Amino acid sequence: MTKKRNIYDLNNSYYLYEDVEHMVDKIGDLFEVNFFKDKIQFVSKIKYPENAFWISDEVIQIFNEKIPAVKSIIKDIYSIIEGIFVTKKGNFDKIGLESSYPELKILREFNNKLKHHTNKNVIFNIILMANIVPKTLDYVIQYKYDNSAHIEVILLSKFFELFFIILETENIITIDRR
Repeated sequence: MTKKRNIYDLNNSYYLYEDVEHMVDKIGDLFEVNFFKDKIQFVSKIKYPENAFWISDEVIQIFNEKIPAVKSIIKDIYSIIEGIFVTKKGNFDKIGLESSYPELKILREFNNKLKHHTNKNVIFNIILMANIVPKTLDYVIQYKYDNSAHIEVILLSKFFELFFIILETENIITIDRR
């Protein structure tokens, strides 16, 4: 049954919980998520054909087709994270939170790049990673700070893991871990 409403009350934190539920579903469209006592495992659901080579046009097309969904999820999870802390604590202490959650800084900078398309102090790329045996695709975020010669990488799923960890830590969701 579809939820019907004639107003989306931005002053009511209930709707933030609906956003969380929707985001969990969107992540679930891309990954099977398994919660273990000491980790969260993400298994890609983005399949490519058995007979396709991982750098074929067909695989690259599948990769490119998912980019808008990936970008949308990143912007939404960052917005939700901000919303959670503003709702619970009255502000978003990004410096304090980034010291507690180191990947949050990268997520913030990546989100800013997606929203503003500026070339401030970090360059980002989204890179295809093929899982050859299961014939699935993953996304790797490559980034480089202007003042560094070193190129860093982080799996897209690390941002989703961070999202779940923050939701669990802030008692927004309860995770049944095996």
